[in-house]
Amino acid sequence: MRIGVFGGSFNPVHCGHLALAESAFSQLNLSHVYFVPSFQPPLKSDKDLLPASFRVQLLKKSLKTYPDFSVSTCEIDRGGKSYTVDTLNFFRRKVGKNAKIYFLAGLDSLKNLSQWKSVEKIFKLCNFVVASRPGFQWENTHFPVLQLPFEALDVSSSGLRKRLRAKKSVQDLVPKAIAADLKKYFSK
Repeated sequence: MRIGVFGGSFNPVHCGHLALAESAFSQLNLSHVYFVPSFQPPLKSDKDLLPASFRVQLLKKSLKTYPDFSVSTCEIDRGGKSYTVDTLNFFRRKVGKNAKIYFLAGLDSLKNLSQWKSVEKIFKLCNFVVASRPGFQWENTHFPVLQLPFEALDVSSSGLRKRLRAKKSVQDLVPKAIAADLKKYFSK
């Protein structure tokens, strides 16, 4: 078994997230991809963080047409700061020692990877996969990361929130299934 664990705040989920997951699923020959929304990202401000239940709702709606993708709420259920090492330990127990785990991350994660909790253990628990992201350049790292060839979409969650607050369209940037939910949420 080969599983992908795609961690992030998904604040909100967008088409770039789905494209990355599809690319990883295909290129890495994965059997399943778990999207794992963080409860509280340790290295990011939670000032603009949408409620966890809303982010999960948006993810579940977005993944309905993807039978090989699902949402794991393990970090939200755990509460507190969401550490990747804890999540990978959770998945190692869930899928067993013989399964291969691929942790999927964007290129922006490389800039502060050395600050992650128990970073050396993370690399013992999984294959760490990094995909390109607009606005970020590949950096040399001593960590054994796998580079996923990927044509990243020019979309970000922070950019989406800014557009939504300005009452601008996010059509074609988010899955159609959640566009109305986001518009309604940001019109409050």
